Amino acid sequence: MGSEFLSELSLSVEEKRKLAELGASTPAALLSLRRAAPEAFENLLGKERAKEVVEQLWNLLTPDEQAKLSTAASPRHFPLGARLDTPRTGLPTPKFDIEKRDRIFNELQALRKLSSPSPVQRKRIADLERALNALLDCK
Repeated sequence: MGSEFLSELSLSVEEKRKLAELGASTPAALLSLRRAAPEAFENLLGKERAKEVVEQLWNLLTPDEQAKLSTAASPRHFPLGARLDTPRTGLPTPKFDIEKRDRIFNELQALRKLSSPSPVQRKRIADLERALNALLDCK
């Protein structure tokens, strides 16, 4: 990985080696790694030294990179690393009864699995398909 930018920082040989092992190819990438896991970054270099390195890395960024990193949302940390809330979806609430759709669909799937449905079952399949389409087409 290209970590030539590390030579522009005032780092010891050991610090350069540790940071190079992280695999970041740019100062912005290394700052992003630090932002994602600040405790690990501080443990790598020590709390005070990590602050100094972050400042030096920040000064290597272009104004555009600084703006992007400043406005980027900080990663959310969850207890024990687990997400406990239900993620929000961008989908609108459907305008049909989901339980009714599921009931129709499940019955339809069961009837379609029959190897040779009777005429009554074929009629039921057609009725269910119409009902499902009507339900989903509602606006």
